[in-house]
Amino acid sequence: MSDHHDDEREPDFSDVETELGLALPPVQPRSEVKARVMAAIAELPQRPAGPVAASDDVPVAAADDVPVAAADDGQVPASGRTVVGQRGASARHRDDREHRDDRHRDDRHRDDRHRDDRDDREHRDNPDDRDTVVQLRRWRRTAAWLGAAAAVLLVAGVVLGGWAANLNQQRIAAEQQLTTQNAQRDAALSVFTAPDAVIRAGKAGNGGSVSVASSKSLNRSAVISRDLPALAPDKTYELWYIAGQQARPAGTFTASTGVTYTALEGRLDGATHIGLTVEPAGGSPAPTTKPIVVQPTTA
Repeated sequence: MSDHHDDEREPDFSDVETELGLALPPVQPRSEVKARVMAAIAELPQRPAGPVAASDDVPVAAADDVPVAAADDGQVPASGRTVVGQRGASARHRDDREHRDDRHRDDRHRDDRHRDDRDDREHRDNPDDRDTVVQLRRWRRTAAWLGAAAAVLLVAGVVLGGWAANLNQQRIAAEQQLTTQNAQRDAALSVFTAPDAVIRAGKAGNGGSVSVASSKSLNRSAVISRDLPALAPDKTYELWYIAGQQARPAGTFTASTGVTYTALEGRLDGATHIGLTVEPAGGSPAPTTKPIVVQPTTA
């Protein structure tokens, strides 16, 4: 008989219910459920810590909101209630944290909107400020371009100025040389064309040819050279008035390709010959080399 009663007792599924409760995945409550739960929590009175007697005033989680494993007699086993309670507490903590995060995000968004609104009002209230900023930016860009252009023009001006100055110096030197050459040519031709001119022609000792003219009426002499060799920079051609064993300097000149006209400096004053030597640059007070040309001043 006892065996019969043992067989008719309800089987104990508490362990199975516990495993089933733990196996259930957490369910995220719907937003409206979350709102109702949070509102209910806010309305609950504060209670002291410790065991709390069961009361009808304390709301419990609805069966639809918290999944639990039901026993055969419709009652929730103790182990099942423990699991449900733990899951409910975790859900409440998570909900509280998410609610606080939502409030913080809402606060930040509200602050951002207020700041944007304030900036918009300031810009609307001060249109001149925007125009001023735009004008300043344009002015800065224009000033930067103008500065760069001015720098380029300055450099170009310095380069062009130096080039122009050098070119001007060269022009002046060429004009002076041409003026000197023209004056020498006119002076030499005046001697060569004098009625009493005595003209002698011959070859130079270092190449080229030299013609010498002397006029007693003008008391002067002149030389026309053709194709004399160019000398080193430290050398020059020098002319001499010669009388007996005495030689007086009569000026220097440099030869160039073609014809060179040279009027002797000083007066003839009884000189019997005209000589030509190669001397150090600047000339010498007396001949230092053998003459390459010697021509008489009389017929």
